[in-house]
Amino acid sequence: MCFSATASFIASGAIGTIGAASLLEAPNGRERAYASVPFIFAAQQAVEGVVWLTLGRTVLNDVLVKSYLVFAYAFWPAYIPWAVRMSETSPMRRRMMLPLVIAGWVIGTTGLVAVILSPTPVILSCSHLVYGVPMINPLYGLFYVGVGTLVCLLSSSRWIVTFGLALVASCAVAFTVYTNAGPSVWCFFAAILSALVFMHVRSRRTASSKKKSR
Repeated sequence: MCFSATASFIASGAIGTIGAASLLEAPNGRERAYASVPFIFAAQQAVEGVVWLTLGRTVLNDVLVKSYLVFAYAFWPAYIPWAVRMSETSPMRRRMMLPLVIAGWVIGTTGLVAVILSPTPVILSCSHLVYGVPMINPLYGLFYVGVGTLVCLLSSSRWIVTFGLALVASCAVAFTVYTNAGPSVWCFFAAILSALVFMHVRSRRTASSKKKSR
């Protein structure tokens, strides 16, 4: 997290616990991709914790910063649409989501190339980590947020829809209030939203149990 190494590790532990609970609640294999979201967010927060601890150690810190930014700029825009589509039970909605999944992979690939090829320094400013943003077309951010939000809004799960709306709200807060530290803060807010992932998986588990009991 952008506030301190301790905060990052505490967040990682808490979110990882939610991730473990989500995976245990997943009623079937199709739900596990989405149920894994908190676990992966926990890993990202742990990486940022080590980024804090290695500030000033150039080589190791550079590797960790790149790793963190691969999560933020490449992994999530590709993974979220795919995971949401995997959990969708409506064939029609799944067809509607497919173009967004493809768009997510394009956005993620673009982000991956930018992170690899761009200088990505990190500095400590006002108790926040400020990352050097990879050189990407300004439209990248618009498509990033748009695709991730739209695929959630197409879901038949009210919890996934809520997750998508919350992502937009957290993005607005992170980049308006924290500006340069926006990417770090937004990833933290998104990780906190992992509780909504658990609620979705729990609701699917309950629905599955009711069907079996009939």
